[in-house]
Amino acid sequence: MIGGESIDVNSGWASESTELPVPADLLAATFSDFLLKNLEWVEAILDSYYDGAQVEATVRRHGAPPRLSEIAYEVFLTTDESERRVDLVYTNLRKYGAVFNTLAASCDVHGRIVAEPRRRRAPKPPSTSGTYPAFASLAATSEPYVG
Repeated sequence: MIGGESIDVNSGWASESTELPVPADLLAATFSDFLLKNLEWVEAILDSYYDGAQVEATVRRHGAPPRLSEIAYEVFLTTDESERRVDLVYTNLRKYGAVFNTLAASCDVHGRIVAEPRRRRAPKPPSTSGTYPAFASLAATSEPYVG
């Protein structure tokens, strides 16, 4: 149970298809969620602003010996910040993320941040408001090792 909620997982050995996520899918989703939480923290520290964010992450597994071989991700950020500021946000996401650094020590973790301009100009909320922009979504999948 997590926060009073239970999550059903496909933990069987059979290769039959199921609607339930496998543990690697949950890891990809969790990694995506940590990136989004770190993005909130970095936004406050750097006094940057964005309207929304979306993370897509894929975990690749290696067959023998069984292990995670790679986590690839993309962070889509809706913002009018300069390219330099977006790069600074991205550097801080990688440098100060405990989960990011823990996973990067055990497998190849790589990705990119893509800044998309805002559609309409919204005033920046006061930094003391404590509110954060709504996140669009996150997508996470795992892929078995093929090769």
